[in-house]
Amino acid sequence: MASEEKLFQNHIVSFLEPGGTPYVRRDLFLRMELPEDCPALVQVSLSQPAQTVPLHWHPGAELLYSQKGEVTVLIDGEEHLLRPGDFLLISCYALHVLIPNAPAEEHDLLSVSFLPHCLGSDRPALAVSRDAPGASAAAVASLQALCQQLREQAEQERDDPEQASAVSDTLAAILHQIDMHFCTGERRSTEGNSRLFEALLYLEENYQENLTTRSVSSYFGYSREYFCRLFKRHSNQTFKQYLTELRLNAALRQLRTTDHGVGQIGMDCGFPDEKTFFAAFKRRAGMTPSQYRAQLQTLSPRE
Repeated sequence: MASEEKLFQNHIVSFLEPGGTPYVRRDLFLRMELPEDCPALVQVSLSQPAQTVPLHWHPGAELLYSQKGEVTVLIDGEEHLLRPGDFLLISCYALHVLIPNAPAEEHDLLSVSFLPHCLGSDRPALAVSRDAPGASAAAVASLQALCQQLREQAEQERDDPEQASAVSDTLAAILHQIDMHFCTGERRSTEGNSRLFEALLYLEENYQENLTTRSVSSYFGYSREYFCRLFKRHSNQTFKQYLTELRLNAALRQLRTTDHGVGQIGMDCGFPDEKTFFAAFKRRAGMTPSQYRAQLQTLSPRE
C-alpha cells in the first residue's frame, strides 16, 4: 500500500503551493484546511486556461462537481461528460483523466477526494456511480444541492471554527447520500489498471528524464505495442501526449512559484529544448510561457 499512498499524495501535492497556503486565485487550486476528523480533501480549481488533469488514481473515491465549464472525464476508459451544475462519482482505484472541453475558457471545478476508509473500513475498494440503482431523481437533486453548498462554503472564511464545522457537516451529509444511494458494491482493480499503477508512479517521479515509449514499456516488461494500446484505452491519450501534459503541469507550477528563466524551466521539466517547450506550452495555454507569467503578475489572491 505504500506505493499507492505515495502516488495519491504526489497527485494532491502537485496542485498545491508550498506550505499548502489556503487561498483562491484564478490559476491555482484551493486547499481547505479541515479539522482532523474530516473525511476528505476538498479542492477547487479556478483556472484559465483550464488545465487537464493527467491520468491518475487514488485509493479513495472522488466526487467532482462543475460550477462552470464542461469537462470530459475518462474513467477506466469510459467517457463521461461533466456539465455545469452536475456531478460525477469516481470509484476507488479507478484510473481517470479530466479534459476540459474548452481549455481557453475559465472553469470552476470542485473535487472532493475521500479518505479510503470513510465509506466503511470493510469496503476498501468501493464502487460508486452517478447512475447507481438507488440513485433516484430526488437523491441526485439532493447531492447536487450539497455539492453547490460545499462550493459556496469554499468561498467563505476558512479560519472561522463555525465555518469549519459547517464544512464538516456538509461533507457528512454528502457521505451519507453516497452511502445510501450511490454505492454499487465493491470494486476490484482490473489487470490493466494494476499494470498501469506502477507505470504512472514511475512517470510521476521521472518525467524530467529522457523517456520514450520503448524505454518505459521495456522497463516494466511489456511489449511496446501492448503498452501503447493499454495507455490509449485508459487515458484517451498517447504516451507522448500524457508525458507532455505531466511536463507542462510541472512547468506551470514553476512559472507560478519560482523566478527561474522560462527556458530553464522547460529543460528542468524534461523538454528536450526551448523551442519544443514553447510550442507545446502555446498549444496548451494559447500564450507563451513569458506571457503566462506576466498575466499572473496582474492577479492577486482574493482574501
